[in-house]
Amino acid sequence: MARIFHGDNEVTRAWDRLSPVVTMARLLEVLGQWHDAHLADHRKSGYTPTEFDSREEKQAHVGQLYVRLDTGSSGAWMLELPTGDIYRTKGYGKIDKKKCAGNINDPDFNGSVLLRDRFRYGRFDNRRKP
Repeated sequence: MARIFHGDNEVTRAWDRLSPVVTMARLLEVLGQWHDAHLADHRKSGYTPTEFDSREEKQAHVGQLYVRLDTGSSGAWMLELPTGDIYRTKGYGKIDKKKCAGNINDPDFNGSVLLRDRFRYGRFDNRRKP
C-alpha cells in the first residue's frame, strides 16, 4: 500500500511524471516492492496484513528537489528528483549522500533494498558503476 502526496493533497494518480527523470508509475512500483518486502518480514513476527497496512503504509511526499519516502510516521529515504538517486536520511528532511540505496531508473533496482539497507551502518553506494 503506497500513496504519494504533494503538500496535503494526495496525487497518486494525478501526474504522469514527477521530473524529467522520475515517473509516477516507477515510484509507485518501488514503494510497492518496499511494502511487500516489509510485510513479508513482519509476517514472521505474527502481524496480520490489515494491522500492518494501517501502521506501516509507505508514503512519498513530493517537494521541489526531493521526494521524502516515509514508512508509517517515520522518514526513511529521500529521492533526488534531478538524478533519481535514493539516499538515506540523517534526520527528517536531511539527506546522507554517503548512503545511497541506488537509482530508481536502474531496471535492476528493487524496492526491497530500501528495507534491507534502512538500518545499515557505514557508507554504501548501490548504484551501478558505468
